[in-house]
Amino acid sequence: MDPDANDELAFSSKMERNFQFILGKNRTLKNRTEYNSNRPMPVLGGVSDNEVVFLQSARGPLAKVSLCHMWLQEFLSREYLAKSTGPVPPPIVSRIFVEIANGLDG
Repeated sequence: MDPDANDELAFSSKMERNFQFILGKNRTLKNRTEYNSNRPMPVLGGVSDNEVVFLQSARGPLAKVSLCHMWLQEFLSREYLAKSTGPVPPPIVSRIFVEIANGLDG
């Protein structure tokens, strides 16, 4: 689905869209909700019902990001302990955690 083709989200011109952006009129809660719901982020393996509940109950976007970060770290730890990463040396695995944390800082 192309959300820009939706009549409620479409603007009559590029200039009007830019003007709305400059004034902050396109950042209302309703507009952000519509924009985000029309552009879902694909997730490998999908998102379970329990994960959706936890994400919805997290307070604010930073809490949601931290929750996903924790899930990713837990997943990597479990995979490494199960030896499913193969013969990857520990310094490389620790570097993965460092880079993920750097991404979170960004």
